[in-house]
Amino acid sequence: MLGKRLTKVILPKAVRTLKALKVKPAFSYLEAHLVDQCNLNCKGCGHFAPVADIWFADPNGYARDMRQLQKLVSTIHMIRLLGGEPLLHPKIEHFLFSTRSYFPKAEIRIITNGILLNTMPDSFWEACKTYSIEIDFTVYPPLFQKEKFLVNLSIGKGVKIHNSRASSFFAWSNLKGNTDPNLAFKKCRSRDEYNNLREGKIYCCWVSSNVHSFNKRYGTHIPITGFVDIYASDLTGWILKDMLEIGSSTCRYCAAGWDCPPSFPWSTSKMQMSEWDASTYM
Repeated sequence: MLGKRLTKVILPKAVRTLKALKVKPAFSYLEAHLVDQCNLNCKGCGHFAPVADIWFADPNGYARDMRQLQKLVSTIHMIRLLGGEPLLHPKIEHFLFSTRSYFPKAEIRIITNGILLNTMPDSFWEACKTYSIEIDFTVYPPLFQKEKFLVNLSIGKGVKIHNSRASSFFAWSNLKGNTDPNLAFKKCRSRDEYNNLREGKIYCCWVSSNVHSFNKRYGTHIPITGFVDIYASDLTGWILKDMLEIGSSTCRYCAAGWDCPPSFPWSTSKMQMSEWDASTYM
């Protein structure tokens, strides 16, 4: 009973007090897309990389976004830089510098499939060490045999690496668009936060920020909603957090609201629309 009371009474009261004192909130998690395209053609990629156009985030625009976020929040505990494949960005070191400059206490990680790790210049590894950047190495089947080599490479460069194998994907898309959006959002948020920064906007999940690629390829009209413009007038960090805790019409196209979203073995994409539809794997 005391635990429930702490959650329902004391914590909300503490939050109201912080708001009244105009104390900036902390963010627990943020993702930032550096590129849309990828060098590994994964079937049903949740970020739609196989059907994405070539796009590189602007380093100067990203630095402005980091500066603006610093005005809104006190810190961000975890920031992950991803894609697509982020190591494809020719100026990735600029993003490492900007992220660390504006959020000195954040845990910052690069999410990579590892293909390019042994081709990265010394300046990349030096930037990782200098700015305390860690690497999340998602090991897909084509890289299983190189996993140990690439892990040892990173360790030898003095950069901390977290490696985990992925031999299957979950199918998160419900192309019928008939999912209960509130239920989908609630279940999605119960698993984790997926706040996603892209060109001055923070989206409540990666689907909203990347589904434009899917719409363009297949002529669909999945809504691009559930985002907040971080440059909006009168926006505060508290308002930003509250707005990101509201589901959107995009959630109607998510299988997260299903009792058990299906999974499928990793394989290469054939660019068929059905690859992304959860009903294909039922």
